[in-house]
Formats: sequence, structure tokens, C-alpha cells
Amino acid sequence: MEFAPIAAGDRTAFEALFRLHYRPLCAFAVQYVKDADKAEDLVQDLFFRLWLDRAKLTITTSLKAYLFASVRNRCLNAVKSAGRVVAARLGISVKTVENQMGKALKTLRDELSDLVPLLPWLFWISEGGG
Repeated sequence: MEFAPIAAGDRTAFEALFRLHYRPLCAFAVQYVKDADKAEDLVQDLFFRLWLDRAKLTITTSLKAYLFASVRNRCLNAVKSAGRVVAARLGISVKTVENQMGKALKTLRDELSDLVPLLPWLFWISEGGG
């Protein structure tokens, strides 16, 4: 699908774009924000801004790639903003939250890396080798 008709104000083309990509974009957004309503809000806002800014936009990738990248960026911004809200409620700095999350992620990676050598054995057992 081309963006040129939408940029020119073609409502039918915009509606077709919306119908084609709305549900997949919402499903994609839920993976980031873990909240279907928030995901829908983010995707709806994207389409709203897309329509408002259509004449000013220059899309250099495929329209689908642009939409998914835009949703991803909106989701990441929403998650980051939510982290700030949580930090403020807890009376701690965002840096503290980021440090704690980084430590937790490192611990998880370390634990998983300890399990990787066991994978062939677990596969062998699951296939009836034991």
C-alpha cells in the first residue's frame, strides 16, 4: 500500500490502511505494554497523528515497517513513562529503578546461562533416552 493517496487526503485509502493494520499493530503493542486498552490507545493515537500530519510526513521505508516502528517507539516511550511514575510514587529516582532492573536482568541471564549446558541432556530425557 502506498502512502501518497493518504498524504493527498484520500479517506478511503486511510480507512483501508487502518482496517489492514489496526489489529496486528494492537497485538504487537500488547507485547510491550501488557495492557490491551493501553495498546489500543497507542495505536489509535498513531493513526490519529498519521492523519493529522499526513501532508508533512516523509516515509522512506515501507508503510507497514513505518507503522510497526512507530508503534514500537510509542510503546517504549509509554513503558519508560510508566517507570517514571512508579519511581515517583515510590519516592526513588528513575536511575535506581533502572539499576535494579539491570541487576535483575543480569541475574536472570546468569541463571539461564548456567542451564544452557543442560539442554541436550533435557532433550535426550524428554525423547525417552532415560
